[in-house]
Amino acid sequence: MALKNFDMLLAGVGGQGIIFAGQIIMETALRQGHRVYGFEEHGMARRGGTVASHIRFGEDIYTPLIPLGTGNLLAAFEPVEALRRIRFIGGESTIILNTRSVVPVSVSTQSVSYPEIKDIIGLLEGHSQRIHSFDATSLAEEAGNAIAMNVVMLGAICASKTASLPREVMMEVIKSRSPSYSQKININAFEKGFEEFVKDK
Repeated sequence: MALKNFDMLLAGVGGQGIIFAGQIIMETALRQGHRVYGFEEHGMARRGGTVASHIRFGEDIYTPLIPLGTGNLLAAFEPVEALRRIRFIGGESTIILNTRSVVPVSVSTQSVSYPEIKDIIGLLEGHSQRIHSFDATSLAEEAGNAIAMNVVMLGAICASKTASLPREVMMEVIKSRSPSYSQKININAFEKGFEEFVKDK
Protein backbone atom coordinates (compact mmCIF):
# COMPACT_ATOMS: atom_id res chain seq x y z
CA MET A 1 0.00 0.00 0.00
CA ALA A 2 1.38 3.41 -0.97
CA LEU A 3 2.30 5.76 1.84
CA LYS A 4 0.38 9.03 2.16
CA ASN A 5 3.69 10.88 2.32
CA PHE A 6 7.05 9.64 1.09
CA ASP A 7 10.56 10.91 1.80
CA MET A 8 13.56 9.80 -0.26
CA LEU A 9 17.18 10.90 0.01
CA LEU A 10 19.76 10.43 -2.73
CA ALA A 11 23.35 10.77 -1.53
CA GLY A 12 26.68 10.70 -3.33
CA VAL A 13 29.49 12.85 -4.60
CA GLY A 14 29.93 15.29 -7.43
CA GLY A 15 29.90 13.71 -10.88
CA GLN A 16 27.67 10.76 -9.99
CA GLY A 17 24.50 12.19 -11.50
CA ILE A 18 22.59 12.75 -8.27
CA ILE A 19 20.75 15.79 -9.59
CA PHE A 20 19.71 14.05 -12.83
CA ALA A 21 18.41 11.05 -10.88
CA GLY A 22 16.47 13.33 -8.57
CA GLN A 23 14.87 15.10 -11.52
CA ILE A 24 13.77 11.76 -12.98
CA ILE A 25 12.15 10.71 -9.71
CA MET A 26 10.39 14.04 -9.22
CA GLU A 27 9.01 14.12 -12.75
CA THR A 28 7.81 10.53 -12.40
CA ALA A 29 6.03 11.43 -9.17
CA LEU A 30 4.50 14.54 -10.78
CA ARG A 31 3.16 12.43 -13.65
CA GLN A 32 1.43 10.29 -11.02
CA GLY A 33 -0.33 13.34 -9.66
CA HIS A 34 1.75 13.78 -6.51
CA ARG A 35 2.64 17.11 -4.96
CA VAL A 36 6.43 17.04 -5.10
CA TYR A 37 9.02 18.93 -3.07
CA GLY A 38 12.76 18.86 -3.67
CA PHE A 39 15.88 20.21 -2.01
CA GLU A 40 19.43 19.84 -3.30
CA GLU A 41 22.63 20.09 -1.29
CA HIS A 42 25.78 20.88 -3.23
CA GLY A 43 29.22 20.68 -1.68
CA MET A 44 32.34 21.13 -3.79
CA ALA A 45 30.62 19.00 -6.42
CA ARG A 46 33.20 19.43 -9.15
CA ARG A 47 35.91 18.20 -6.81
CA GLY A 48 34.07 15.10 -5.67
CA GLY A 49 32.38 16.87 -2.77
CA THR A 50 29.22 15.62 -1.16
CA VAL A 51 25.91 16.02 -3.01
CA ALA A 52 22.42 15.10 -1.81
CA SER A 53 18.90 15.42 -3.11
CA HIS A 54 15.92 15.44 -0.75
CA ILE A 55 12.73 14.34 -2.50
CA ARG A 56 9.36 14.46 -0.80
CA PHE A 57 5.87 13.91 -2.11
CA GLY A 58 2.49 13.78 -0.41
CA GLU A 59 -0.26 15.91 1.08
CA ASP A 60 1.10 16.73 4.54
CA ILE A 61 4.52 18.16 3.63
CA TYR A 62 5.42 21.76 4.38
CA THR A 63 9.18 21.89 3.87
CA PRO A 64 11.44 20.37 1.19
CA LEU A 65 14.03 19.20 3.72
CA ILE A 66 13.50 15.71 5.16
CA PRO A 67 13.29 15.85 8.98
CA LEU A 68 15.93 13.80 10.79
CA GLY A 69 14.98 10.18 11.41
CA THR A 70 11.90 10.15 9.20
CA GLY A 71 13.09 9.28 5.69
CA ASN A 72 11.59 6.21 4.00
CA LEU A 73 14.40 5.45 1.55
CA LEU A 74 18.10 6.26 1.31
CA ALA A 75 19.77 5.62 -2.04
CA ALA A 76 23.52 6.00 -1.56
CA PHE A 77 25.50 6.27 -4.78
CA GLU A 78 28.74 6.13 -2.74
CA PRO A 79 29.22 3.99 0.42
CA VAL A 80 30.61 6.56 2.87
CA GLU A 81 27.90 9.02 1.84
CA ALA A 82 25.36 6.53 3.20
CA LEU A 83 26.94 6.93 6.63
CA ARG A 84 27.01 10.69 6.25
CA ARG A 85 23.24 10.78 5.60
CA ILE A 86 22.02 7.91 7.77
CA ARG A 87 20.65 10.33 10.34
CA PHE A 88 17.84 11.26 7.98
CA ILE A 89 16.19 7.82 7.83
CA GLY A 90 14.13 5.77 10.27
CA GLY A 91 14.51 2.19 11.51
CA GLU A 92 11.97 0.80 9.03
CA SER A 93 13.56 2.54 6.06
CA THR A 94 15.03 0.93 2.97
CA ILE A 95 18.68 1.51 2.05
CA ILE A 96 19.96 0.95 -1.49
CA LEU A 97 23.74 1.07 -1.57
CA ASN A 98 26.19 1.21 -4.45
CA THR A 99 29.24 -0.59 -3.09
CA ARG A 100 31.71 1.02 -5.53
CA SER A 101 33.63 3.64 -3.57
CA VAL A 102 34.91 7.03 -4.70
CA VAL A 103 38.02 7.58 -2.61
CA PRO A 104 38.35 11.27 -1.64
CA VAL A 105 41.54 13.24 -2.07
CA SER A 106 42.02 13.38 1.70
CA VAL A 107 42.49 9.60 1.74
CA SER A 108 44.89 9.43 -1.21
CA THR A 109 47.07 12.34 -0.04
CA GLN A 110 46.99 11.95 3.74
CA SER A 111 47.28 9.17 6.29
CA VAL A 112 43.51 8.66 6.34
CA SER A 113 41.97 5.25 5.63
CA TYR A 114 38.77 4.51 3.74
CA PRO A 115 36.56 2.04 5.65
CA GLU A 116 35.93 -1.48 4.38
CA ILE A 117 32.57 -2.00 2.66
CA LYS A 118 31.64 -4.75 5.14
CA ASP A 119 32.22 -2.32 8.00
CA ILE A 120 30.07 0.33 6.34
CA ILE A 121 27.26 -2.17 5.84
CA GLY A 122 27.63 -3.30 9.44
CA LEU A 123 27.12 0.26 10.65
CA LEU A 124 24.12 0.71 8.36
CA GLU A 125 22.56 -2.47 9.75
CA GLY A 126 22.42 -0.72 13.10
CA HIS A 127 19.86 1.64 11.54
CA SER A 128 17.92 -0.61 9.17
CA GLN A 129 17.62 -4.29 8.26
CA ARG A 130 16.32 -3.44 4.79
CA ILE A 131 19.64 -2.99 3.04
CA HIS A 132 20.22 -3.85 -0.60
CA SER A 133 23.89 -3.49 -1.57
CA PHE A 134 25.46 -4.20 -4.95
CA ASP A 135 28.04 -2.79 -7.36
CA ALA A 136 25.85 -0.49 -9.43
CA THR A 137 28.86 0.91 -11.26
CA SER A 138 29.75 -2.52 -12.65
CA LEU A 139 26.19 -2.96 -13.90
CA ALA A 140 26.42 0.44 -15.60
CA GLU A 141 29.64 -0.66 -17.27
CA GLU A 142 27.83 -3.76 -18.52
CA ALA A 143 25.06 -1.53 -19.88
CA GLY A 144 27.60 0.46 -21.87
CA ASN A 145 28.88 3.33 -19.72
CA ALA A 146 29.94 3.61 -16.07
CA ILE A 147 28.39 7.08 -15.96
CA ALA A 148 24.96 5.42 -16.16
CA MET A 149 25.39 4.17 -12.59
CA ASN A 150 22.81 6.73 -11.48
CA VAL A 151 20.25 5.16 -13.82
CA VAL A 152 21.09 1.70 -12.45
CA MET A 153 20.22 3.12 -9.04
CA LEU A 154 16.96 4.47 -10.44
CA GLY A 155 16.07 0.97 -11.58
CA ALA A 156 16.68 -0.39 -8.08
CA ILE A 157 14.68 2.43 -6.50
CA CYS A 158 11.78 1.69 -8.81
CA ALA A 159 11.98 -2.06 -8.16
CA SER A 160 11.88 -1.47 -4.39
CA LYS A 161 8.25 -0.30 -4.80
CA THR A 162 8.67 1.74 -1.63
CA ALA A 163 7.64 4.92 -3.44
CA SER A 164 5.10 3.23 -5.75
CA LEU A 165 6.62 4.80 -8.87
CA PRO A 166 5.55 2.81 -11.96
CA ARG A 167 8.31 1.18 -13.99
CA GLU A 168 6.84 2.20 -17.36
CA VAL A 169 6.39 5.82 -16.34
CA MET A 170 9.93 6.17 -15.02
CA MET A 171 11.33 4.60 -18.17
CA GLU A 172 9.43 7.11 -20.29
CA VAL A 173 10.81 9.97 -18.21
CA ILE A 174 14.35 8.61 -18.59
CA LYS A 175 13.90 8.40 -22.36
CA SER A 176 12.54 11.94 -22.56
CA ARG A 177 15.42 13.39 -20.53
CA SER A 178 18.24 11.39 -22.12
CA PRO A 179 20.12 12.52 -25.24
CA SER A 180 19.45 10.24 -28.21
CA TYR A 181 22.98 8.77 -28.08
CA SER A 182 22.53 7.61 -24.47
CA GLN A 183 18.89 6.46 -24.46
CA LYS A 184 19.65 2.80 -25.12
CA ILE A 185 22.43 2.70 -22.53
CA ASN A 186 20.24 4.38 -19.92
CA ILE A 187 17.33 2.00 -20.50
CA ASN A 188 19.69 -0.98 -20.28
CA ALA A 189 21.15 0.45 -17.08
CA PHE A 190 17.69 0.98 -15.60
CA GLU A 191 16.68 -2.60 -16.39
CA LYS A 192 19.88 -3.98 -14.84
CA GLY A 193 19.27 -2.06 -11.62
CA PHE A 194 15.64 -3.18 -11.52
CA GLU A 195 16.56 -6.83 -12.06
CA GLU A 196 19.37 -6.70 -9.50
CA PHE A 197 17.04 -5.43 -6.78
CA VAL A 198 14.38 -8.06 -7.57
CA LYS A 199 17.03 -10.80 -7.51
CA ASP A 200 18.31 -9.58 -4.13
CA LYS A 201 14.89 -9.58 -2.43
